[in-house]
Formats: sequence, C-alpha cells, structure tokens
Amino acid sequence: MIDIPRAVSTGVVSVERLVPFMTEKMRARYTSLPFKAKSAVIAAFPYLSAAPSGGGNIARYARAADYQETIFRFLSGAAEGKDGFHAVKNGWPLPLVPAAGMSGVGFTGRHGLQIVAPYGSYVALGAVICETELEETAPSGGCLGCGACESACPTGAMRFDGSRRVLNRERCISSITQSKDGARLELLGGSRYIWGCDLCQEACPHNADAEQTGIPEFRRDIIADIDAGAAVPPGRHYSEGLLRRNLRYSAAATSSADATTIASVSQTFDITPV
Repeated sequence: MIDIPRAVSTGVVSVERLVPFMTEKMRARYTSLPFKAKSAVIAAFPYLSAAPSGGGNIARYARAADYQETIFRFLSGAAEGKDGFHAVKNGWPLPLVPAAGMSGVGFTGRHGLQIVAPYGSYVALGAVICETELEETAPSGGCLGCGACESACPTGAMRFDGSRRVLNRERCISSITQSKDGARLELLGGSRYIWGCDLCQEACPHNADAEQTGIPEFRRDIIADIDAGAAVPPGRHYSEGLLRRNLRYSAAATSSADATTIASVSQTFDITPV
C-alpha cells in the first residue's frame, strides 16, 4: 500500500478480479501493458465545492480545472520513485467503480456512482497499478436503494431489473452532452445541464449533507454556469465546441419523454447493462 495525497479513502483489489468488468478496449489495453499488473490501489477524491445560487448548468465535477489532470498529479506523486507502481490517468484500463466497490472505497449507489461518506457520491476515482500482489481490502456499506435517483432522471435513462442496474446511454443527459455525434440533443430540454448532469446525485439522500472538498485545486476558479455570451475558460474538462452546441439546443429544446418514447426505451434496457 502507498500513501496517496488528498485521497479521502483508499483500498486494494486484485486486477485479475476486475477483468470480467473490463470493456473490449480496456482488455486490449490491459493485455498490452509492458508489465504484469497484479494489484490496484484505488483512491477517492472529493470535488464538491461552493457555487453561486441558481443551480448552474455545468456538472459539479467539471466546475474547476480538469479533475483528471489534477488527480493524475496526485497519483503520479504517490508512485514516483516506487519500483513497480504505476499511476494511470482516469483509471485506464481499470473499471474504477467496480474496483472501488470491491476494495471498500465506499459503495456503489443505484445511480452507478461511488458513495464515500461524508462526501456522498461527489467523488472522483483514480488508481495506481502495482506489479506485486498487495493484501486486498474488504468492501463495506451499501446503498439505501430508495430509487430517488431513478425517479429524478427526466429522460427515463435508468431502470432496474431486480438488483441489476441498466442504463440507456442514448438517453442519459450526461452522455449526450459529451457525445460528438450530435444525436438526441432534443433531450437536453429535460435538464438545465449543458455539460454532464447531476440530477440523479441531487436526488440521492446520501448527498443530502455531503461535505465539501478540502482539495484546493477543486475549490479555485469555480464556474458553475455558462451562458451563450460567456467566454469558455481553458484547462477545463469540457470542449468549447460541444458546450456551445449544447447551449443552443438546451435553450430551445423541450423534453420528449412521452409514453411512446418510454416504451421504446424499455426495450433497449436488456442490451445495455452497466
């Protein structure tokens, strides 16, 4: 185990146990690593920070400087000079949410995000891969299972089949705002967001009293809301081109989650498990 600066929770999981959760691209990257990955140290970093009233139209994780770059600096500093430890950006090629759940870094909510008390689900995950076998840590905690996140989704993107969470990414507002293909932009009328979406997190009771981050990088230069006339700052997680596109559609769109649409969505759930 290694100390990772600014992490509020860390745990260890065997990389071999994560292989079933990897996508095809993840597995290709995993098998091409120039070393044998045996263990992964998973870390959680809280990012919730104060913002002007009014809600904002940028998801909370993207309101400060690019969180992936910030976290990678923390991970790289922890791994530097330690033989056999490798920091990875954005967790690649590891599936971070299953890894966090297995290693006891919080627990997974019904919305598919990791919940780490007292910060709720407003945490970003990172990983350091190790070439030696480290002692695994045990999972802990559990979601209330109230379904508030499911009810809060205005486009019906999230459903549950027993204990199996199923997400239709084609109707997920967060996915739509970040997609380059420009399809289904009319659904942005179901949310105030033009980059990402926090509606399921806002409804989650685990987030009712979530503490704000103590990480200085996530508290500086917060931009919660961008309008058509505002300059888009550099060094952020979002793309200016996509942001401008989303602004145009968000202003004119209306929610199209009618009965016919919901019926067609339910048919896609069995082929889009998460």
